[in-house]
Amino acid sequence: AAVSIGGNYIAYRYCRCAGTKFHSQALLANGSVNWADAVTSFAVVLAVVAANFGFDKLDYIVGILIGLWIAKIALDGLEKSVRELLDFSPGEQSDRIADVARGVAGVAAVREVKTRLVGRKLLVDMEVAIARECTLGEGLGIVQRLKQRVLLDQRDIDEISVRLATVK
Repeated sequence: AAVSIGGNYIAYRYCRCAGTKFHSQALLANGSVNWADAVTSFAVVLAVVAANFGFDKLDYIVGILIGLWIAKIALDGLEKSVRELLDFSPGEQSDRIADVARGVAGVAAVREVKTRLVGRKLLVDMEVAIARECTLGEGLGIVQRLKQRVLLDQRDIDEISVRLATVK
């Protein structure tokens, strides 16, 4: 059990790093399982040591706690997977995208930003307002600059769709 703690912790760190880099729920879930294995191995070592000192009841308590810990990890992984399968919309990124768009020259207002996660990438649909005096060519230039700024800020975006409107 003591050796298992170290091995599982190393596997957890590796899976977490790679899973975050590649936006892979499978690697992140595997990392969570490794973390659970490390924690449960530590609890087993603790329970064995305690049992040798006469605390036999701790073994049952540790067993219950390990079962609850594993159930929590399984439910967390299920929630993340369901969100990804159902095109979950991450709201915090919508706010960041709107902030970046407001900083683009020519954008008078950001009226709407909708994002949804499709697989590992984000699709963005937004509406921005520009001045009435802008020509179509100027508006398209604003859209290009806006897309470039947002894509530089948010690397996990696959596609951005921008609707232009005029300031009322």
